[in-house]
Amino acid sequence: MHRLSGSSFWAAGEDVVWLASREPLSHPRAFTLAAPWPGPCDEGVLALEEAVVWRPALPRTTAASLAELGRAAEALAASVAALEAPHGLGLLLRDGTPDFPLVNARARMRRVAQVACGGDTDGLAAAITGLVGLGAGLTPSGDDFLAGIAFATRLVEAAAAGMRPRGQAIREAIRTAIPQKTNRVSAALLSDATQGFGFRAMHELSAALAARRDGDALQAARRLTALGHSSGWDLLVGLLAGLAGARILP
Repeated sequence: MHRLSGSSFWAAGEDVVWLASREPLSHPRAFTLAAPWPGPCDEGVLALEEAVVWRPALPRTTAASLAELGRAAEALAASVAALEAPHGLGLLLRDGTPDFPLVNARARMRRVAQVACGGDTDGLAAAITGLVGLGAGLTPSGDDFLAGIAFATRLVEAAAAGMRPRGQAIREAIRTAIPQKTNRVSAALLSDATQGFGFRAMHELSAALAARRDGDALQAARRLTALGHSSGWDLLVGLLAGLAGARILP
């Protein structure tokens, strides 16, 4: 079991589930309980007969071209950084410097972003391996960044079908690097992202960017950055870097 404020992660056989009692957690792995969990224990049983299941749409459909997606992502990076006080990797959007060890990860992040946007794949596996598990917290910043990248590859592929092998290579490299590189909870969430599943705000942001609804994209980005201490910012930077490339990672 791993606890967060108002929620906790529990082992469910070989899998992981997320239980919350304070507010809905819009994530495919999350369960919002009708009553508080009775307390720490080794085992428990959930009655799911009346459960309402949230099944997010995969971030795949887009009416935008690759160039349009890149421009939208770059503009959004500037807009959200001007409105909010960034944390974690979000500091990069204001030409800031993240804390150690993230300060030394910029070259790896740039390499992955370049591949996502059409660059050569040299060094991809090494860059991804160096990011998985990097940083503090239950979901390290490196993992959240890569989750955002994984979402970006879906939008890139939808805009240009020829980019699909590149996106598949990125997602496979992430899945290969996960074992033994990060904790069980973050591994589960990062694996979800490679399959196109994440927080509701990520799905809403992806859909808004794909449809070029710039106002909706900004609002979704602000909802995303409210997640955790820096997780939302790290996810956002990954998604935008995967669409705009290294331009937003100075």
